[in-house]
Amino acid sequence: MKRSVVIIIAAIVCVIAVAALYLFSPIGTGRDSLNDKQVESLCSYFGESWFENASDEASPDFWNDLDTTRQTAVRIIGTEDKGELKAVYGYYYSLEYLNHKGKAYEIDGEGGPFVVDVNIDGDNVRVAGDRYDGTMPLTTDDMPLRYLLQTRAYEACGASRLQKTVDNKAEEALGVPVDRNYRFDMTDTTYTIYDGQNSDEIIEEGKTEDLVR
Repeated sequence: MKRSVVIIIAAIVCVIAVAALYLFSPIGTGRDSLNDKQVESLCSYFGESWFENASDEASPDFWNDLDTTRQTAVRIIGTEDKGELKAVYGYYYSLEYLNHKGKAYEIDGEGGPFVVDVNIDGDNVRVAGDRYDGTMPLTTDDMPLRYLLQTRAYEACGASRLQKTVDNKAEEALGVPVDRNYRFDMTDTTYTIYDGQNSDEIIEEGKTEDLVR
């Protein structure tokens, strides 16, 4: 009796282990992999600056004089060969930071799952098409079930680590620590710092043009 229980438990453990390997083992090994330089090249697709995208007519003259940096990090969930292209499934964060009084504050950003078709030439990755724009929930029409499940699991449990990676890049670029204890809101004319991400208590406010380095 005890032996049969042990066998059943062992079988259950094996099934769980196989499922975990299937769902959460790193994808993109061997011929499907993107190396570190290729991942950084892909980051540039998501990393266009908020200020660079602003039209000349809409942007104040001092916009480019602000001490800001745009940083991006990508987590590759999986890849598939699609003829001459490669489909890349993953998750990204692309955030803009402002250096203000010795601290970096997030002032703009976006992130989420992505599905892109790319051409790879050495370490250079060029996006040929974006097959998921984030406006609708992910389905198996967007990516294979295996990658879909991993993406959902990563969004729930791993995305905060990716955000931290972006924060680290910003700290290196600006030379100051990122402060997430406060919320920094900014318009063309004014800025406001709130005492907490979900707080309405204002601890500092002023004219945006006064933020010029």
